[in-house]
Amino acid sequence: MLTFNVESSRGFRPAFSPDSRFLATGERGTIDLWDISSGKRQERIAYLSLSYHNNSAFDIAFGPDGRTLISNERDYSTGKYKMKFWDIFSKSERQTLNDLDISCIALSPDGYTLASGSGDGTTIKLWRLL
Repeated sequence: MLTFNVESSRGFRPAFSPDSRFLATGERGTIDLWDISSGKRQERIAYLSLSYHNNSAFDIAFGPDGRTLISNERDYSTGKYKMKFWDIFSKSERQTLNDLDISCIALSPDGYTLASGSGDGTTIKLWRLL
């Protein structure tokens, strides 16, 4: 068994890359990429655009290309959610969708459909990824 030592008790749902080389974990303020073969952290992607204490990543998922990482976060100061699309190799934010009612995300096995659950728990939306 391989153990990954995260830095806080605030870790959220982990996500495997499509090729199973990496594991991504979301914590308050960061998304970390871990090398599956060694258990060592490879990259730290800072993703919060607002105050560290006001945001939190809830879910993360890899896109089918293995390069895109999708995160959703909530800004506790406004109660609004946003979804971000990251390039894990350049550590750059490709796109942000703001003011969403999304508290959780999951990616289909083929990697082209993203399901999102609403913050109030009453709806699920399916998003087609290109």
